[in-house]
Amino acid sequence: MRKTSNTVSACQSAAWALRIALIAFLGSLVVFLFVVYAIAPEIYVQTLLNKSASGPTGDHPLVATVFLVAILLFVVTIMLGVWRRWRWLFWLVFAAFAFAPLSILGTVLEMNGIATPAPVPVWYGLARIAVALVQVVFAVWMYRLYRRCGVWGMRYAPVNITDL
Repeated sequence: MRKTSNTVSACQSAAWALRIALIAFLGSLVVFLFVVYAIAPEIYVQTLLNKSASGPTGDHPLVATVFLVAILLFVVTIMLGVWRRWRWLFWLVFAAFAFAPLSILGTVLEMNGIATPAPVPVWYGLARIAVALVQVVFAVWMYRLYRRCGVWGMRYAPVNITDL
């Protein structure tokens, strides 16, 4: 039994919407990275070196700049993989987004000074929690698309064991 063309069209539309939304989300994360870099580069230094920033707030240390460029290249690679519908990347992104609630817990602990000696700024912690909540929504969306249409919506006809 084959799916109708309406189902194929629905799968293609749902997959297209997911891909566009993921690329837009990743693009907004790049903007967020640059905003954090411009406002508070010491967050990157604290994360990388596990110590307080040595320079003034407006100073952009080399380690923070290199880290920002590396993250930017990584996110652009993920965006390319989403656009080209790399199957392995679907599972990698799904797993990362499905475990986003753990980052919410970690951020709450950091904001209370329990997880690290230097707590993160409140605005940064709240932004990370918001990003993690959006990731959970994407994980649910990806799971539902997978169950209905396959990875990236590329399975249009169900495999029936009796047809083999």
